Amino acid sequence: MAEAAGVAAPVFDHRGEIIAAVTISGPEQRFKEDVVQRYITDITRVAALISREMGFAGKGDGTSLNGLIDEG
Repeated sequence: MAEAAGVAAPVFDHRGEIIAAVTISGPEQRFKEDVVQRYITDITRVAALISREMGFAGKGDGTSLNGLIDEG
């Protein structure tokens, strides 16, 4: 059986509390460095979109959605 690997990003609610995570996992051999970087970008963006829908606007500590969500 192959070793497992994964990438995850937190989902925040309107209070800035972590309420969930967006995760992708699979066999380690499918997680090459270039693919992992794309997964990190995509998972982070999706988690930011969900967080925004949950009312998250940032924690006031530098954590924000700026640059994560394409407004286009």
